[in-house]
Amino acid sequence: GRVQLAGFCMFEACVGVFWPSIMRMRAQYFARGVALHHHELLPRAS
Repeated sequence: GRVQLAGFCMFEACVGVFWPSIMRMRAQYFARGVALHHHELLPRAS
């Protein structure tokens, strides 16, 4: 019930913060060609 819903919402909030942060850091620290190569190594969200 409520515990599962709270856990799900917390998980979704963490994932929602994680991916934009990773993309921002990747753009900041990697050159364009290197970033494209590393993006292929990251797991894709489906």
